[in-house]
Amino acid sequence: MASLPCLQEMTPTAISSQRCKGEFGVTPVMHTGLVSKQEDAGNLSSHPLQSREANWDKELDRKNMQMSRNTQGLHMPMKIGMERFAVRQAGRLPCMATKTSNLMEDTLTGKDELISVEDVFNNPMEFSERGQNSHAAMERRLGLL
Repeated sequence: MASLPCLQEMTPTAISSQRCKGEFGVTPVMHTGLVSKQEDAGNLSSHPLQSREANWDKELDRKNMQMSRNTQGLHMPMKIGMERFAVRQAGRLPCMATKTSNLMEDTLTGKDELISVEDVFNNPMEFSERGQNSHAAMERRLGLL
């Protein structure tokens, strides 16, 4: 006797929790649709290397700071950290571009020698100057106008 297909609406979580088996002990794909192994297992996390790649810059920076501390002493990582903090605090005039290119920070970290996705697919208008009077823009920023 052939088994009938499940009449319940099947979602990936329902498939993994209920396991509606067909005639031969497998989930009937024609009735439930294709389900990836991650959804079937209930594991919605990403690939194990994806989190490592996301934290690659931080981890590399931490290792470089540790290596410079071991070879040159505690003053070197502190000096590099203070330089980076000062570069991040540097402001721009209001008449110039609102978004900075982080050229100084990229030079300190060595990223100025790399070509990344942001370099290729970046909008050049984000870093262009606006055509306005610099004195009026600064007075407006300080609340004098």
